[in-house]
Amino acid sequence: MKNKVWEKQPTSQPTARPNIILFVVMLYYFVVARNMVQPYVLTPIYEFVGVSPLSGWSQIFNRFFRDLGIPVLVYLLYACFTKQKIDASFSIARLSWTNVVNITVMTLTIRVVFDLIEKGVPFLLNDGHVPMQVFHFMDIGQSLIFNAVLATIFEEAVFRGFLWGEYYRQNVKYWKIALVTGLFFGISHLGAFTMFHTTVSGIFFYAPLIYFTRSIWAPMLHHALMNGLYTVINPTFYMDNQLAFDAFMPTYLTILLIATIVLLPIAVICGKKFYYENKHRLLPEENLPTETKSFKITYWILIATMVATFIRAF
Repeated sequence: MKNKVWEKQPTSQPTARPNIILFVVMLYYFVVARNMVQPYVLTPIYEFVGVSPLSGWSQIFNRFFRDLGIPVLVYLLYACFTKQKIDASFSIARLSWTNVVNITVMTLTIRVVFDLIEKGVPFLLNDGHVPMQVFHFMDIGQSLIFNAVLATIFEEAVFRGFLWGEYYRQNVKYWKIALVTGLFFGISHLGAFTMFHTTVSGIFFYAPLIYFTRSIWAPMLHHALMNGLYTVINPTFYMDNQLAFDAFMPTYLTILLIATIVLLPIAVICGKKFYYENKHRLLPEENLPTETKSFKITYWILIATMVATFIRAF
C-alpha cells in the first residue's frame, strides 16, 4: 500500500510547532499518567459496572487507556481540527517478507543480548543473586496482551506515529527526529536499565526502522517481538520464589550466552540485507530548508529537559 504523503520529502520550514506538541505530550505523561493527578480515569465506568480498577484486567486496561490511549485520542482530535490526513503520520505502507524476516532475526538477537546484560551484570556483581522483578501482573496472558499488543500499538502510534510525523512533515533532519523521539521513548519507561535500553533502541533501531521502510509496521513488528519475547523467555513468569530464581539463573545465562554467539553473526547479515533493500529511500539532507530560530531554541530546551530526566533516573 503506497503512502503518498511519505513518498516525497515535505518542503515546509521547521518551526516550533512539533516541539511544542511534544512538550504538551510530555507534560500530560508525567503529570497525569504518572499517577500525580488522576490515577484512574476509568473509575466511574468501573464503579458503574461493579469492577475494581485495582486488580486484574480492569487495572491493565485502565493503565493502557490512561498512559497511551488518551494521547492518541487527543492527536486524532488535533488532526481532525487541523484537517490533516491521518495517514501522514500513521504510514501503513506494506512490509516485504524480506524485511519481516530481517527485522525478526535482528529483534530476537537484541532481545537476547539485552536480557543477558540485564540479568548477567547483577549476577556477576551480587555473587549470583539477581532480584526477581515484581510486575503488577504475573499472568503471562495479561502481560502479552498489555505489552506485546496494546503497548506496542499505542506507543508506536505516539512515538513513531504522530510525533515522528509532525517532525517529518516539517522537514527536520533525521538524526534530530531520532534523538528527540528516542529520548522521550526512553524516559517514558520506568527503571534505570529499562530506560537505558529503550532509549538506545529508540534512537538506533526504532528510528532507522521507520526511516528506512517508511512504514509504521516495521517498528510495530520490532516492538511487539521485543515485548512478547521478554514475557515468554523471562523466568520471573515461571518462578514462584527468589530461591528457585537464583538456582535457575546460571543455566538461564548460559542459554542466553550460547544464543548470543549463534545469533549475532546471523543478525549482522540480516542487518546488511535490510540496509541494501531499503537504502534507496534515504533522503539527501543537503536540500533541507533552514530551521527557524524558534525551532532551534525549543528543540534544544526539549533535549536538555529529557537528558536531565534521564540522568536523574540513575
